[in-house]
Amino acid sequence: MVTALRMTAAGLTRAPGRTLVRVAVLAAAVALLGGMLLFVGNSLRTMSGGAVRSVPLDWQGPVSSFAQDKRVAAGVAHQPGVLQASPTATAPFARAVHRTTGSVTSAGSGSVLAVPPSYLDHIKTFRLLQGRLEPGGIVLDQQMAATLKARVGDTIALTPRGGTAPRAFTVSGLALVTAGDQLFQPLNPQLGPAPAQPPANVAILSLGTFATQFAPHFRTVLPANPGSSVQPGAQNGVQ
Repeated sequence: MVTALRMTAAGLTRAPGRTLVRVAVLAAAVALLGGMLLFVGNSLRTMSGGAVRSVPLDWQGPVSSFAQDKRVAAGVAHQPGVLQASPTATAPFARAVHRTTGSVTSAGSGSVLAVPPSYLDHIKTFRLLQGRLEPGGIVLDQQMAATLKARVGDTIALTPRGGTAPRAFTVSGLALVTAGDQLFQPLNPQLGPAPAQPPANVAILSLGTFATQFAPHFRTVLPANPGSSVQPGAQNGVQ
C-alpha cells in the first residue's frame, strides 16, 4: 500500500493528468465490480426466497420414533431462518366404512396424515373447508368424504391394516389436501421410490390421537414393507 501511494504521488508530480485518469478508471472498475457482486447476491436471495415460498414443504426429515420426532422438530424450530418445524407422521389404512340408517358406503386403502394443532399456522399442505381438526376426531379430504358420503358429525370406521379391528372416529372437518405428492413421499430409502400419484383417500388426525389410537395397530416403525409402516418425520417451513 505504501509503495502504491508513493508511485501515485510520483505519477501526480510527473504526469498529473494521466495519473488522475488511471485512478478514476481503477475506482470505476472497483465500483462496477462491487455493484455486480451486490446485484448477484441480492438476485440469488430473491430467487431462492421466491422458490421456497412457492413450495408448501421446504424439506422433510425422517426419524425413528415419535419421541425423536418431537425432539428433532423442537430443535430445528430454533434454528435461524426456520419459520416452523412440526412433528408429523403418515401411515396407510386398509379400509374406511361409513354406516348410516339403511346404507353402508366404503372406501379402499389410503393414507393418514397426523399433524399437531398448530400445523396450519405456517405450513399449507392442506386447507380446511369445513370444521376443524380436533383431538379424537378425523378430518377427511373432500374426495374421500364424497366417496363415503360423509359429513361433519358423522362417524366412520377406519381399519389400520388387514387383520386389525376398525377404529371409529367422528368427522370433525373436511379439507382439501393440496400437497399429497410431497406429504406421502417415502422418507426411508427402504420404502423405495415415491408413488407416481398421491393416495386417492386421505384422512387427517391430530398427532396425539394418531399416536394413541391408530399407530399402536402397526407392528413396527419404518420397516421395509410399506404396507405396515408408520413413518414419523419432521416437516419444516424455512423463510
